[in-house]
Amino acid sequence: MEPVTAIGLLASISALLKASKESLDSVKSFKHALKNLADLVHDLEVFDEALRGFDRVLRSRQTKHNISEKILRTAVNDGSATLKELERRVTQVYKIDNSGFRRIKFVQNKSHFEALGERIRSQSPTVSGSMLDGVEEMVSEPQLSRDISGSGLPLLSRYPSSSSSSRTAVSLGSSTLSTRSSICFESTSATSCSSFDNTLSKRGG
Repeated sequence: MEPVTAIGLLASISALLKASKESLDSVKSFKHALKNLADLVHDLEVFDEALRGFDRVLRSRQTKHNISEKILRTAVNDGSATLKELERRVTQVYKIDNSGFRRIKFVQNKSHFEALGERIRSQSPTVSGSMLDGVEEMVSEPQLSRDISGSGLPLLSRYPSSSSSSRTAVSLGSSTLSTRSSICFESTSATSCSSFDNTLSKRGG
């Protein structure tokens, strides 16, 4: 990826991060939305954390940015459209003061909220996979591997290798994400799958 392309993509990801935070804040600002859309909020938090992790990787000087721009650009555009639709529907439903009308509106939009949650869940692996591709680049050279500890990137417990067929665990050092993901790297001789565990801080009450 050309430097100018990476810069443009960073700007798009920053805008998507802002939209993600605004969507979370919007849902959480309505107590009934937070109760009714708990699963969707969780999916959104996972997506937001994956974005933040990838943003850190892409900004690293150790990353050579051999990541597919087309795939990422599509993910960013789809993510932006999803978040806009989510915020529009949340506002449309939960700004209604009358509880009866609000409930009716929620029921009318329930399938749309479920579809939006599914779209967010489907987009998170793309972002997480690109993040691990970036990590793969950084640790592919001994010198870069030695420099990572001081780069401000998430802590890595083990590093995935595209030339290895064994399973390797990657710890992203986050205390706010709750998923287990598996990403496979392919080489001419083997396919290697990398898994990482994340722990999500529990929502209050």
